[in-house]
Amino acid sequence: MSLLTAQVPLYNGSFENWSGSASTQQPNGWTTALVGNVVTEVFGVQVPIPVNTYFGSMDADAHSGSYALKLQPATVGIPGTQYSMNFPGIAQLGIAEGFNIPLQAILDLASILTDTTGSANPGDIDPTVLASLAQVFAPGDSCSKTPQSINFWMKFAPQGEDVVQVIGYSKINGQPVSYAEASIDQPANDYTYVSIPFDAPGQPCDSLLFIIMAGNFGSADLNTVMIVDDVTFTPGVVGVAERDVPQFHTYPNPATDYVRVAPSITEPYRCQVLDMEGRLLRVVESNGEQSTVDVSDLARGVYTLRMEQQGKVSNHKVVVR
Repeated sequence: MSLLTAQVPLYNGSFENWSGSASTQQPNGWTTALVGNVVTEVFGVQVPIPVNTYFGSMDADAHSGSYALKLQPATVGIPGTQYSMNFPGIAQLGIAEGFNIPLQAILDLASILTDTTGSANPGDIDPTVLASLAQVFAPGDSCSKTPQSINFWMKFAPQGEDVVQVIGYSKINGQPVSYAEASIDQPANDYTYVSIPFDAPGQPCDSLLFIIMAGNFGSADLNTVMIVDDVTFTPGVVGVAERDVPQFHTYPNPATDYVRVAPSITEPYRCQVLDMEGRLLRVVESNGEQSTVDVSDLARGVYTLRMEQQGKVSNHKVVVR
């Protein structure tokens, strides 16, 4: 049996599709950047420190196809001051929006993720800290049953004591129900297959989150390099991890001029744009291909994209600014 038998690709898990300029390029459906403000106290005053850091880049050294994702650590904050920190190269499934969070919340997260007891998962973080950190986390992807495992192919060239840390978790109504966690410290000069099991496969859920970190918080070496490709999940052992609602990825979000709508299957669908009062503003029909929704004439605010496909419906919130 092939290693890839019965595996389901995560959205753009092959990292073939990218958007943005050369300096801000991101793989579609993933977040490999921290963009926002970290708030710290300076002489008794709360001061926002702008953060605009990109960890990921397109790499032609692919396991399959044309491209893979290359991750490297970077300095976040003001280099050379106490208000800076070397972060591992981070990639998250889903699109994370901007943030405005206390520096202490990040330090608390770093403490959890570098815990040597093996209990490094978001469930260990104080709820008030986690609520603040939620601004940093991407939403992941929709999934109705917790997978058996998360799988990927990687190359890894660590410097010093840097490691690869992987956290996957499924949620329902915002609450985690199962975790997949691993720390990898062995170099991999050739593509190596990694499979990380969930502790409660088959559990009902509504979303699946996946985070890869190349390097250690605070002490990451900027020359550490990880290349990852072909990210998949193995359906849960209790039934197949079917997706009960049609799967679409919408980007950019927030949007200014347009929103791209990318379906996971090539079947006809309808996209309705609704305002917060539920009023229908426009309808876009597609034969199953990616489509573009014009939002350039809409007022700033939050809108709903109501997606209908194969008799099922899913809703997606989009911010227009």
